[in-house]
Amino acid sequence: MRPIQFALPLILIVAACKVSDRTAPDAGAAATAPAAIAANPAPNPMAARDTAAASPDLADSEPRPIMQAQVVLDRLGFTPGVVDGKLGLSTRNAISGFQEANGLAVTGALDPATTAGLAQWTTIPATRVVVIPAEFAAGPFVKLPKSPQDQAKLSGLGYETLDEKLAERFHTTVDTLKLLNPGGKPASAGQPAAATASPSAAPSATATTGPVAVFAAGQQIRVPNVGGDAIPAGAVSDQAWQTTLEMLGVGSTQPQADKIVVSKSKGTLKAYDAAGKLVAVYTATMGSSHDPLPLGDWKITGVGHNPPFNYNPKLFWDAKAGSSKATLPPGPNGPLGPVPEYGSGPAKTGSEGQVPATYGPSTAAPIDQATVAYRADSVAVAVAAPSLVIPVQGVAPGQLTDTFAQAREGGARVHDAIDIMAPRGTPVLAAAAGTIEALHLSAAGGLTIYLRCDDRRFVLYYAHLDGYAAGLAAGQQVSQGQVV
Repeated sequence: MRPIQFALPLILIVAACKVSDRTAPDAGAAATAPAAIAANPAPNPMAARDTAAASPDLADSEPRPIMQAQVVLDRLGFTPGVVDGKLGLSTRNAISGFQEANGLAVTGALDPATTAGLAQWTTIPATRVVVIPAEFAAGPFVKLPKSPQDQAKLSGLGYETLDEKLAERFHTTVDTLKLLNPGGKPASAGQPAAATASPSAAPSATATTGPVAVFAAGQQIRVPNVGGDAIPAGAVSDQAWQTTLEMLGVGSTQPQADKIVVSKSKGTLKAYDAAGKLVAVYTATMGSSHDPLPLGDWKITGVGHNPPFNYNPKLFWDAKAGSSKATLPPGPNGPLGPVPEYGSGPAKTGSEGQVPATYGPSTAAPIDQATVAYRADSVAVAVAAPSLVIPVQGVAPGQLTDTFAQAREGGARVHDAIDIMAPRGTPVLAAAAGTIEALHLSAAGGLTIYLRCDDRRFVLYYAHLDGYAAGLAAGQQVSQGQVV
């Protein structure tokens, strides 16, 4: 018998909430818009240098049109989540944001009109080649403990490997970096990238206590050509904060976001300027219903850079019995990331509109003069679940065992899924009609599927699968009961 894991997550978590340091182009302003996102040469050896001609022997091995679009959208403030060359949900939301901001039909697709709108930035390449500076690779890289009490003993909640730090610096994933650097060398016209290739393992500079990294100081690598990372001399008075921005690939010039709107039904966070123009879009996902989300209008009353986190087990439903309060040090892997905003409210409530939300990972940049606050703790929203069918063929309701709230990893986390036992080869079904968001191989879940329901409020997660249905692909529409 093989367990098939199925989950329907509910917590609202804002992911990768970086307000880009470049504003979106105004509709009809194509003549001046390219200058708004052009990267300026900077002393930082890993900064974008779009005007520098690429060496012929280091030309990329392939065009990568989706990654090139992601790079441009990321610079404009419409984040694709991660720049990985895949047309996933976050990228489609980013495209939709660009379309809305520029008066185009909102399709979420790179249709002819959108491609024409992005054409003014085709000179920005999808990737560039950099050399990893020794100071960037210096660490320290430490395996982080799981309990807040043990984390509080550390001087900072930093990166576990150089690989993780590099991936965040270039707004991508470690797997994408490996793909761009087969055999540890930049993919080039004379050395095509292979989907299964990866660099040879080499320890990062000072990773004596953290996991082994595959990249190292002095190594020449190909990375996504994310930009908008310029920090002119004197632009940032706090040296520690400037170091953080440089580490994250975030420039010092930011749009003035006057209003932030988080939509639970659309799964997005949008930022608007004082004129009501959309200047940034991010994807938000849903999760646990343990903590009710107070809807309404909120106002930012303070901003902190690289803050500590005051852990109070009374505020966490899944805290272990006997857990004590702890002050967690700052760092990119801390609960707050580098820039939380603190606020007050709500002034009014409603089922849709402006809501407080958790600030996302450490690629987040400050939002100035905003009128809607982020909360410093996790928030959740309870919504009605869609009507589902049992996702394993031939399994009756009476055969199900509730494993959803079971503890895992010695109580470090909750399962948040149901294991459905079935013989190998038993068809797995779409529990609801929707769109295949991703097909993914993970260390913990094996072959997985992410299926977003048609109402776009829920993502159904399948894990430990034996295989996929023939022809199944990301972006495909499936009907309820269809074999996946």
